Amino acid sequence: MCYYGRMRAKQSVPISQMKRWGKQVRVLLKLAGKTQKKIADKFDKLPYPYFSIILDGKRPQPFSRLRAINAAVAEEIGEPKVLAYLNALVAPSENEVKEGVEEVIVLLNTRFEPGYRSALLDGLLALPHAQKLAALADLNSIRRRRLARHITGEKIDLTYTDEILELLARCGIDLNSFRSKDDEIRAFEAEDRFRLALQNGLGETGAPVAQRNEIEKSIMEVFYQVVISTLRASR
Repeated sequence: MCYYGRMRAKQSVPISQMKRWGKQVRVLLKLAGKTQKKIADKFDKLPYPYFSIILDGKRPQPFSRLRAINAAVAEEIGEPKVLAYLNALVAPSENEVKEGVEEVIVLLNTRFEPGYRSALLDGLLALPHAQKLAALADLNSIRRRRLARHITGEKIDLTYTDEILELLARCGIDLNSFRSKDDEIRAFEAEDRFRLALQNGLGETGAPVAQRNEIEKSIMEVFYQVVISTLRASR
């Protein structure tokens, strides 16, 4: 049985993970202007005082209960990505880890030369078992943080691609030689860096999430208009 299967067999989430998860539930609810009591009220047998104890990580809880709470939080906030984010914090399932790796492959596939995929997968498979599991969990961690950063406002210094490459390099998997030198790909990466700087800057303003999202959308629309106009003028 693999690591994630063993964790699931225990049926309860470790206290350390519960505390980390509970803290993020509180952050998300506060940012969305929702109350903890409103979530507790969705469950017939979950009085608010006990719900608060759960968020504090003071009582071990089964995966099923925490995932039900995650679904209620995501529904209340009206943001589907929050569900995947909170579920991953509880404990990523095998499917979630697999999806994380597949997402990395899809992302790199548009920006890297042929051969990178074999180098990535062969490099992961060659790692010692414990290191391989840690690397997969870290890849999923990068993914889940970015799923909800537009909600949490967390500052991230590296683009998604650069953060993945840095993690893989620490595992001895260097994919930089496969990085495409095509001008169009470089333009995509420049756009990534621009959007990242924009999101970080908006996060520092402390403005409400919805307002930050609207501002980001407006600025990116202008950005694309300028890029398209420049491309047309260069033809």
